[in-house]
Amino acid sequence: MTAIVPRLEADAYARMLRRLLPEGLAWPAAPDSVLGQLLAGLAGGLARVHNRGVDLAEEALPTATRELLPDWERVAGLPDPCTPAGSTAEERRLALLARLRARGGQSAAYFTGLAGDLGYAIAITEYRPFVAGLGRAGDPLSGGHAVRHVWSVTVSEPRLSRFRCGLGRAGERLLTIRRAEDLECVLRRLGPAHMLLLFDYREPDTTPDGALMTEGGLPLATEGGAVLVLSEPWPDGALLAEAGVPITTEDDAILTMEVA
Repeated sequence: MTAIVPRLEADAYARMLRRLLPEGLAWPAAPDSVLGQLLAGLAGGLARVHNRGVDLAEEALPTATRELLPDWERVAGLPDPCTPAGSTAEERRLALLARLRARGGQSAAYFTGLAGDLGYAIAITEYRPFVAGLGRAGDPLSGGHAVRHVWSVTVSEPRLSRFRCGLGRAGERLLTIRRAEDLECVLRRLGPAHMLLLFDYREPDTTPDGALMTEGGLPLATEGGAVLVLSEPWPDGALLAEAGVPITTEDDAILTMEVA
């Protein structure tokens, strides 16, 4: 992060103090003179005060606060019952930013953005019942009229909080993987009072297009974990196995049959 005010070392302050000296033999400005060494000693204290002022200017930004994080949390009403125990400094900072940026809302888009501020990628599914004369062939039945008051919140992956130099604290893990207990608490507390929230945790679907699937809907893979993909068209005369997969050599060359 670029400092709002540039930091200065003791040498910089020593040079400035030497330039402020009056001219004359009684005021030797050489760094190795007795007066120069005295000014160098004074410059260290001035540089420390200057850089602590820079720290204070940076602490005015909630995105970079470290020492004043407890004070920022006090102003924002944190921690609250939705703050998980043992939260890292980065997680506490995310919760603080989410609280300060929140403007309120009751739409699915608002809560999706709120989850993003907390570090989660979610999708909210809204339901409506199938009504004869209004619904179309292929529409899900979903259920009775009560499903209008149900949201399905799909959390695609856990939140990853990485340690960041200058913002993290000694003793924190380099990587914290956390399920969405805090997200569930926040959405249940702020969500529409008439809505029933159902949380669905699932891994993101990374199955490539054309993957060969088993009867149970799982992709076929080699011993090394590579997914078998059907990539037609096959060359003319390719020898196919019972499953419609071409027979290949060890170097993946497709065997073909040529008629003499």
